[in-house]
Amino acid sequence: MKKTITLVSLLFGCFMAAQAQDNLFSADDLDSNGWLWFDTQEKIDKYVGDAGSDKPIKSIPTLYQEEVEPDVFESLSNRLSPDEAGAGTDGFLPDIDENGVQVGADAKHGAIILAPSTSMMDNSNGGGILLYLPSCKYFSLYLSSEGAIAPLLKGGEGTMETLDCATIKGYGTMQWSLLKPFHDAGQCEWEIQDLTNANTGLTLNHETPVTAYIINGCGSKAEMYIHGMKILVYGEGAGISATAADDNSINIAQTGRYISLSRPADVTVYNTCGAEVMSLRAEAFDAGQLRAGVYIIQARDNGATTTRRILLL
Repeated sequence: MKKTITLVSLLFGCFMAAQAQDNLFSADDLDSNGWLWFDTQEKIDKYVGDAGSDKPIKSIPTLYQEEVEPDVFESLSNRLSPDEAGAGTDGFLPDIDENGVQVGADAKHGAIILAPSTSMMDNSNGGGILLYLPSCKYFSLYLSSEGAIAPLLKGGEGTMETLDCATIKGYGTMQWSLLKPFHDAGQCEWEIQDLTNANTGLTLNHETPVTAYIINGCGSKAEMYIHGMKILVYGEGAGISATAADDNSINIAQTGRYISLSRPADVTVYNTCGAEVMSLRAEAFDAGQLRAGVYIIQARDNGATTTRRILLL
């Protein structure tokens, strides 16, 4: 029996190590199941930024504007909080109801809180998040809301702007409509990597870079809480992605913020907006001076070119 337990423990340890290696995010920030929870300000600051930032998760305001002051119209921004509680499994925010009964007692704390969409059924214009992924093998989000949960998934292959992202899967807020809710008010886990547009075949599950755009949409008038996410990539995670190359003779590897090449080459590093942020000739270099975020490294030497997307944490 002792040998059996030892073998099971070893296999479990190997499985957990492989899962951590595949994970997009740093192992130090994950729970034992590979989930990143937005329950500390440190993790929010590390991974979440505005639309123009180099952070892995970009917070996108609503696609509509409201009058915030007389004759002043602005898009609604999402909120980020490591402490605020979402909805419990009963669909209520933590409170005491009119009968003195505790509701929302099992609510999760900490979230990216997506602003609601407008009330029209077909208006998928609420707040969202945008991610540029080096590849996508598994992608799941943990959501809660005090209203019907009706997210919209858009995206495409490569690096795309929000307006260029195509619809992959959408849901509605009314049970009688063609687009039914993904989940009633409460909490749920939404696995999205294999969702596919029936007409176009568009999906996120690719071994090459993809863009994922998640929106609180389809008439959802309640805020949607993203409490956590789990993203696994093909190959090594925590910043290392698949390589696209004209000639595979130049290999690019990453250990933390240290980048090494299989031979000396002319290296250019770009941010996700296409701006050059570093240029040098080297066989290895430290990218420590760059901000956390997604970057594209291009190495060129003797007619060979290799391009790799990396994530610096």
